[in-house]
Amino acid sequence: MESWDFINGNDTRNSSSMRSNSPPPESVSSILLQSLETITRRLTNDTFNIETPSILRDDPGLAIVTYIGVGISMVSLVICLIIEAVVWRKIRKNNTSYLRHVSIVNIAVSLLTANIWFIIGAAISDAEEKNPPACSAATFFVHFFYLALFFWMLASALLLLYRAVSVFEGGLSKRSMLALGFCLGYGAPLIIATITIAVTAAKGTYIQDTGVCWLNWEPSRTLLAFVIPALLIVVINFMILLVVMYKMLRRRVAGDATQAGEKHVLVVIARSLAVLTPFFGLTWSLGVGTLVDPNNTAIHYSFAFFNSLQGFFILVFGTLLDKKVHGVFSVCFLTVIFLLNAKSNLEHQNLSSDISKLP
Repeated sequence: MESWDFINGNDTRNSSSMRSNSPPPESVSSILLQSLETITRRLTNDTFNIETPSILRDDPGLAIVTYIGVGISMVSLVICLIIEAVVWRKIRKNNTSYLRHVSIVNIAVSLLTANIWFIIGAAISDAEEKNPPACSAATFFVHFFYLALFFWMLASALLLLYRAVSVFEGGLSKRSMLALGFCLGYGAPLIIATITIAVTAAKGTYIQDTGVCWLNWEPSRTLLAFVIPALLIVVINFMILLVVMYKMLRRRVAGDATQAGEKHVLVVIARSLAVLTPFFGLTWSLGVGTLVDPNNTAIHYSFAFFNSLQGFFILVFGTLLDKKVHGVFSVCFLTVIFLLNAKSNLEHQNLSSDISKLP
């Protein structure tokens, strides 16, 4: 059986000798430390930059900024999904609120899945034996889910526009809007990602020549299949926000609680888009800057910082700043306090009863 001696770097053929000669504890620690450094370097310098020049591959500062940021981003996305699961039943009464939370959930899922596929791509890139088909598959899913992130933001903006322009009555049903949202959020990215790999993979220009599992730039400019749709959506969202702000300033929604609740949801959507749209736009504009000026260290640091904190911004501006979410958690908190007090009072009564029965 063929195996690899990780201690001495020798190719061995006798698996029994490997089992009988276990490495000392000090060597194991050294191996784990080297493996962690290798994974960190690959995750930061090779994956979370659009195209990393060789002078930045061993930059420890860039590695630290990106590695910590990506960890915060992924943890934030998991927390966001947990919160959405907790409040899910409470936000289904209002169609606009329900569709907004559907968009936020899918934005978080798309970014989280894209980051996971980035890690898988980093592991494939780091393997000693290159596997172009596996690398192409990882690149496809990263491309698809990053596009899905932007298209779900577009779906959220179109929902905002539709609800702001309409008179809050009638129109499309919840099922129809949900179907349109999923067609746009996942259908359009699937078409773009599929056409991209179909056109460039046969020519060998789909992934980067350096072995990094990400879209190629030289000579095919395959990366534009991500950059152009993403930045175009940012521009469209800005235009939608301007129209919605104009409509909301001219219209005075008066009267019942239903319309007031509808307006509150629109304000929440507009606020989250007003923050997330320029944030994502700035992030990927910096990504384009790393291509235009690949030796500019400041642009790479800025891109690494903003790119790795996207999940944190989705958590804060997409979920935590929603007053409806605050209300649900306040009710849950008060319910828990009430149950704990009831349990404590019941135990106290039982104890008093037992004491009274003593002779």
